[in-house]
Amino acid sequence: RLSVQHAAGHMWHLKWINLQANKLSVLPETLSYLDSLEILRIAENKFTGVPLPGGLAQFPRLTKLTLHMNRIKNIPESVFETDSNSLKELTLHQTGLESLPMSLLRLTALEVLTLQQNELQKLPNGIGLLRNLRNLEVQFNKLKVIPESLGSIANLRTFIANNNSIDMIPATIGNVPMLHTIALHSNRISTLPPDLNKLQFVQCLTFHNNRLSKIDDSTFRGLRMLQKLTLAQNNLTSLPASLMNLRSIDVLDCDDNPLDANSLPDQMQQVFTKLNGRLPRSTTHTTEVHSIPSEKPTRTTKKSLAPAPTTEEANAVGPVESPLESLQLDRAPLNEQKQVEMASRVGMSEAEGDNKSLTGFSMEGSVAGSSMEDSSRGSSKGSFKAILQHPNSAPWQSSRFIKSKISKQRSDSNP
Repeated sequence: RLSVQHAAGHMWHLKWINLQANKLSVLPETLSYLDSLEILRIAENKFTGVPLPGGLAQFPRLTKLTLHMNRIKNIPESVFETDSNSLKELTLHQTGLESLPMSLLRLTALEVLTLQQNELQKLPNGIGLLRNLRNLEVQFNKLKVIPESLGSIANLRTFIANNNSIDMIPATIGNVPMLHTIALHSNRISTLPPDLNKLQFVQCLTFHNNRLSKIDDSTFRGLRMLQKLTLAQNNLTSLPASLMNLRSIDVLDCDDNPLDANSLPDQMQQVFTKLNGRLPRSTTHTTEVHSIPSEKPTRTTKKSLAPAPTTEEANAVGPVESPLESLQLDRAPLNEQKQVEMASRVGMSEAEGDNKSLTGFSMEGSVAGSSMEDSSRGSSKGSFKAILQHPNSAPWQSSRFIKSKISKQRSDSNP
């Protein structure tokens, strides 16, 4: 029987080797004779370094190298010192990597680089030299800075850097025209650069769980392809009006911010507050309000709300246009009276229209109760949800679903 070492030396024509998920700690030196090798999978083993005899220079045709889930804390400069530009995919995630060699920047053909779940504290300042990079994943590290040279990676499509300690996004990120996904949630970011509005092809932006307190109105203006935007768990007291002009938006998550109804953009205000004082007093309509004490059966009561407006009043307000399909504003400081007012002003009609607009609105977990006396009876929560469609109709004609529910915990003495 041929030994592994001997066999490797004779199979010079091999193009693809898969040795993943074994217990290997070394590779035979004769592997370097396989100069036709294009794909080498050696992830999920017990290597304590990059086990390539002679480095990448010995594999001029190698396009894919998987090294993830090994024990590689450091990589010598010699490993990536090569004039070959063939390597397109390199996986180094979950290796315990603490630093990157500068020779990595010589791999100018790289399209995919995965470095997530390591111990990296910084990226090379010259990472912009990897101009063909399409996918860069560095989440769950200890990064504090995004290099400004990232803006030189013209082909970058996906940048995933959540769960780090990043406190600033460089303005140069607006120079990456092909970006479609940016994940920067769970960092320490306090401001967003207005240059984000240059990303005309971006589809997903995640900024939740940061330190945002204000967003410039121009930041999201013109992002015609943006479908998902998460701003939850920040310190936002207002939302930029330009959000209402995002024509492709499907999901807007503003959960757990100190927002109230008065801090919403003007077009949302038209739906919820512009009808104030215009409601006739001749008739009334009702909506169900569910009082849900802790660990007790749900009971349904009726509350009389303000009546639906007349046609003349509808025409006076005019249509409210927005492409928004899902809006979440959980845990906003909205008391019970405000929620009921908002529900009444939107109205209860199910008239149809031609165009689709807001199809989801949530203010779950908002603080209910208008006085300290209410809060002393126990924790109270409330929610308001509405599905709105057809922006060419008046807001109360556009409503297809309205539900206002107030959840309260009360003591036995105050059922």
